[in-house]
Amino acid sequence: MTDMRTVRSKLASQTSRVLRPRPQRQPLPGKNLKIRPLAAHRLGSAHPALTRLVDALGNNATGQILGVDRAQVSRWRHRREPISPEMWRRIIDTDYVLTRLLQVFHPDDAAQWLVAPEPLLNGARAVDVLALRGPASVIRALDGIVQGVFA
Repeated sequence: MTDMRTVRSKLASQTSRVLRPRPQRQPLPGKNLKIRPLAAHRLGSAHPALTRLVDALGNNATGQILGVDRAQVSRWRHRREPISPEMWRRIIDTDYVLTRLLQVFHPDDAAQWLVAPEPLLNGARAVDVLALRGPASVIRALDGIVQGVFA
């Protein structure tokens, strides 16, 4: 396995470009904004996110990260049981963090980072912080890594 310091050093050297501010955008006119019904159905469901998590991690690891049995993950995927609002939020948050994580790290390093103590999270594991406090702290830690911050 790759040492996380080595991964961070490589990442810092790859991202040492100057970041330019984005140009200002015109505000969207409120009365012309519409959400398409088919897109609303997809966005309003946790099932696509759950499918991505299981495809990436498998039923066992997805269940462990979400704090449920792997059989429960399977029941949700096959729509045999509804997903509670709390689990819906955790699925969406985990999918978002995993997506951001894979923008920063190679998949092997990403898996290691999730379960290793992270100095930018005060020594906590990202997977634990995600479960206990949600995605904000984990995303800030990933942003810090991209910017070359070392705690």
